[in-house]
Amino acid sequence: MNYCLLPKKSLLTVAIMSTLTLSPFAMAQTKTDNGFINGSSLTTKFISDTRVRSRNDNPAFDSYGRLNYSAYNAIVDLNSGYYNNFIGVDVAGYLAGDIYNNSIQNDNDQYLSNEISFSQNQDWGSGNGPHLKLYTAAVKFKYQDLFSGKVGLIQSTGNGTVGNVWSFVPGTYRGLELNAHVGGGKLTYFWADKYTAPWLLSEDDYVGWANTQWNYLHSLGYENSFDNFSYNLGIGQAMDVRYNDTSRSVNPTSYKLYTRYQLTPNTQLAADFYGVNDKVKYNGLGYMTGLSLHMNHGQWSWLSHYVMLTVIMILKLYRVLFIPMR
Repeated sequence: MNYCLLPKKSLLTVAIMSTLTLSPFAMAQTKTDNGFINGSSLTTKFISDTRVRSRNDNPAFDSYGRLNYSAYNAIVDLNSGYYNNFIGVDVAGYLAGDIYNNSIQNDNDQYLSNEISFSQNQDWGSGNGPHLKLYTAAVKFKYQDLFSGKVGLIQSTGNGTVGNVWSFVPGTYRGLELNAHVGGGKLTYFWADKYTAPWLLSEDDYVGWANTQWNYLHSLGYENSFDNFSYNLGIGQAMDVRYNDTSRSVNPTSYKLYTRYQLTPNTQLAADFYGVNDKVKYNGLGYMTGLSLHMNHGQWSWLSHYVMLTVIMILKLYRVLFIPMR
């Protein structure tokens, strides 16, 4: 993976050093009415996940279907308030491991990976003991109600085309996020040059696990609402993307549109679109669309979601429609 815009570990160093130096200083200098301490919070969680799955319908993929484990995440999340109503720090990490693991093993006696405990060798490595991982180490700042941001090891707020993978703990980007309130809505710019999934112990493992290298990615998003209608628009781009199965380098562009309408106080209707224009992966535009209906009845909630996955092969379609047969 390339690091062209920032020295390696620079953002992480800033975040950690600020955590170590700013926190004691603020605690020593802050009066009782200062928001750095009064606005802080400490959250702890313990999550256990048990999964048993055996898939033998396709011998070629049998090894990826034999899972039998019980794993855990022990999470600690510290969020400070803002010192002088301007700057603060967020630090979070988790301990992950297996309670038991009877999944399939490879030739090195490593268990098949899962989304809860860590992998050390792409798809393998679970069950080798507990590991502690820092997934947030960020300096955050704001100016009145006009601007806000964060820099370091962070997670995206989702305003734009960059999000986080599913897990009980989020994925981690090394980068920055800037927010500005414009026209009654929020405009967000997100930039990152490195990423790690929750089940990967090292940031460098992402390259082998995803079979993908990229230089940096960035995204611009805008969200707003009026009356009972809200929307989220986003556009982004990943630069110098290289997939292991090709020598080509591409700069895919991503698009996002999400709309939601409050039909009644207990009923919401939403529609969303997410697409990526990638000449290597999709030979054009690949996108996903969905419709969802969300209804609340007292303590019960019902959600129906319809998703349509479509890949439009733009270049191939162009050849069929506009290039005469020979």
